[in-house]
Amino acid sequence: FYPLGNADMLQVANVTAHTAQMTLPHELEKIFDMITTDANKIMKLPAYGLEESCDADLVMIDAKDVREAIALAPNRPYVIRKGQIIVKNVRKTEYLS
Repeated sequence: FYPLGNADMLQVANVTAHTAQMTLPHELEKIFDMITTDANKIMKLPAYGLEESCDADLVMIDAKDVREAIALAPNRPYVIRKGQIIVKNVRKTEYLS
């Protein structure tokens, strides 16, 4: 994709927001669309989305809104492919005395 990347589309969205100075709420929504629904439109993937008869591929993002998802690089607790959980990320906090 590019030599400094790690294939994390939320990281790409974050860099895009900074470099393009797209930080207003509607601009962040557009950037989020770019890495989700717009990408599908370009690639013309069949059965994409969360509609009945679609594959139900998704990455769950631990964020309250699009701004938080792009700005904070949040945890992605689950990755689901064809309706099955294929990755489960667990964040662990350990309190030291």
